[in-house]
Parts: sequence; structure tokens; C-alpha cells
Amino acid sequence: MPMFLIKVEVKPTDRNSQLEFVDKATAHCFVFGDSEAAALNKALFCVFRDEWETMNSTPSIEIVEEGTVNSDFWQTQFAKAKQYSMATVYVGQSRDGQTTTGPVRLVPTSAPDLNAFIKKQKKLAAKGRCLHFDSSGRCTDFVEAHSLQKNGLLREISRESHVYVPSSSIGSLKKTHGKLVMQKRGIGSVSTFPGFCGPHDSSLFKPIDTMTLGPTDEQIALYAYRALCREVFVKENSSVLIAQQMAEGHLDRGSRMLFDGYRTGTAIALRNLRRHKTHFDESFQAGAYQDVEYTLFAFKQKPFLAFSAVFYPEFDFLGRRLQNLADRDCELDLLTVCSAAMEGGWGLLLSWHKTSSTFCREFLGSLARVFYAGRGGEVALFRMVIASCENIAFAPDWWETQSSNGQERICSALSVDLFAPTGPDYLVAGLEGICDWEVDRVYSRIKD
Repeated sequence: MPMFLIKVEVKPTDRNSQLEFVDKATAHCFVFGDSEAAALNKALFCVFRDEWETMNSTPSIEIVEEGTVNSDFWQTQFAKAKQYSMATVYVGQSRDGQTTTGPVRLVPTSAPDLNAFIKKQKKLAAKGRCLHFDSSGRCTDFVEAHSLQKNGLLREISRESHVYVPSSSIGSLKKTHGKLVMQKRGIGSVSTFPGFCGPHDSSLFKPIDTMTLGPTDEQIALYAYRALCREVFVKENSSVLIAQQMAEGHLDRGSRMLFDGYRTGTAIALRNLRRHKTHFDESFQAGAYQDVEYTLFAFKQKPFLAFSAVFYPEFDFLGRRLQNLADRDCELDLLTVCSAAMEGGWGLLLSWHKTSSTFCREFLGSLARVFYAGRGGEVALFRMVIASCENIAFAPDWWETQSSNGQERICSALSVDLFAPTGPDYLVAGLEGICDWEVDRVYSRIKD
């Protein structure tokens, strides 16, 4: 990953602590980034976060290498960026044109209260509701439903009832300067959400909680429905949390812009999720489980991970664009991906409601081409799971045998770069040499 040096002409905003002393400045941003565009976005976010505004000039961008930066001071900034992924220095011009001063550490004029944010997040996550298609808001006695079956693959891959999961702790992310790490957790608390009342959860999901995947049409539909309901629950909470944070007005300029982007993206996603849930609700009410199409890859090997997620296929396995996720008015097709215990092995299930068949079929068609061409179909599946599933757990016996490089590659692939758009090749290459899956059999039901 290259190191970019980005220079931007700026001037202080009214909330900048240096407004009284500085007329204008040049921001020197050392940034690690996958691309020039991602590095520039990150640099501009930091400039706005520090309460500067850009002037009418085009930013200067160059790639710099260690040892080519002049002076000990700039070498120190390069080293900081190497450790923390970014370092920024502002070289300013005083208002009187005469005053000089040494380096001054900028103190944020405002910053989100992380403790308050975490408390709100936990409060929302604990607030139960029933997303059952026949709930009508009358349900009580909400339970912590497992989106990954506790007594299914989760228990099978565990050691002493513990698995590794991506850490969602803000404290951990602060300690690692934003780098994702794994933490060991008990399976009783992994992947739970209070999205159903007890009676509905136990009765609706009995065919998949008490039996291995056959597969039957009802089981396929239930795996998809549970994944969808969890995503609706999470996105609804995110929407409320974002609105609360923005309403408080304690955000710096960069954070306000970032939260505004979150709010727009979450609104688009939530609108589409609710539309898809309506389609699933109607199918379940009619008992029309065959409305859910699928392709199931069965494996005889011992599983080392469990996962469940939904996503909107943006690019296929050949790097071709399918949908534009930035289109606010587009009705996006939705795909669910889940793991499930099967007799004598386990399965990787890709399923979708028939109303999402256009792009989901194209997505699966591109995967078929990868398999037929002998270009590593199993690795492509593994790559898709890691890129798409934040709701994932790893077997300790498997994770602890991976090299530090392999672990870092997986954590990097699981991470989301807020400043870089998804590249068209994110399913084309990457994570080779880690997974040894071998598909034993494929089940599929796609209507003509």
C-alpha cells in the first residue's frame, strides 16, 4: 500500500482554535491508501475535522517513499503515518505577517462523547421488538435470538463454547488505531439480537433450529428471512443513533459530513430492506416458500466458520457492475448468504426472493463461469463471505493455526474503508492460499 503526501491550501473556520492567529495554511497530509482517491478523501476528512476549509486550489498529490522525505521533522511525520495510517501538519501564515511560533498541537474544538455514544448504542441494541410477519406490534417477551444457530455450526466450530469474532468494541479500535482485531467470545452471546418474541422465534424457526439443512423450501426461506430480519433490526438502530448524534450538534465539520453520508446511505439501505421484508412477509403469510430461489454449495469438510448476512450485489465475480448502490431512487436486488449444518457436512447457502432474481441470477451466473473455467470457485466463495459478512465467527482451532500474515489479510478484508468506494475487482482476486474448501455437491432451484 503506497504512502501519499497530499498538500491542500486551507483557511480556518470560525470554530478553529487558531482563527485569531492564522490567516491561511497548507495542510501536509501523509496518508496510507489503496488509491489516490481514497487517500484524498481521508485527507480532506481530517482537514474538515480539524475545522479548516479548503481554498480554491487543486490539491497536490504525490507518492513518497521512506528515506526520500527531507528533514527529521518530516521523517517523523512519515513514521507516524506508517504507524497510525495518517499524519497531518499545517504550515500556516500569521495574520500580522510577523508572528512566528514552533509546532502547536491542535486541540479538537468538539468531539463526540464516545461513552455517551456507546451507552446509546447498547440501549438501542437491547430494545426488543418482534419482526415476525404476523406480529402487528402486539408481541411482548422479546428474546435474544441467534442469527447464527447456537446449537448448529456455532457450537460445532467452537472450543469450550468459545469462538473468534471481529471485535465491535470502540475501545479496541482506538487501541489498534482503527485496525480490526479478533476477540474470543462465548457462543451464548455471539450474533444475538432481540428481534423476535419468544413464541414467534421458537415456532417460526423450529425447522432450522432443530434440524440440519435438507434442504427444504421452508428451510431455505427461513435462513434468508432470519438474516434479513437481523439486518433490518441493525439498520433501524443505526438510523436512530445517527439522527440522535446529529441532533446534538457537538460534531466537528468532518464528523458532520461523515454522519450525513451515513444517514443518506442508511436511509437508502433501510428503505430497500423494508421493501424486501414486505415481499418475504407476504410469501410467508401465503406459505409460498418456493418464492425464495437459491443455490446451495455442500461441503464434506469440517467447517471452520459460521456466518449470516445480506447484501446488494454491486459487482459480480468477473468485475462487472450489476447495481449502482449510490442511486437513491433505485430498487436494489438483495442476496442473502448463510452457513448451515448439513448431514455429513455443512452448506453455504445463497438465496433471494424471486423479486430480486434479475441481478442475483447474474451474480450466480458469473460465479458459475469462474467454476467452469477452473479459476478457483471455492476461493471466490470464501472471498465473498469475508467481504460481505460482518456477522461471522471463526473456529479457534482453525484461527490460531493461521499465520500472522493470513490473519492480517482476513482482518483487512473484513474491514470497511469509509473513504474508498468498493472496487469492481473485490470479488475477482484476494485471500488466495488460505481456504481449502472443496465443493462436494450443488443444489439449486431457480425458476424459469
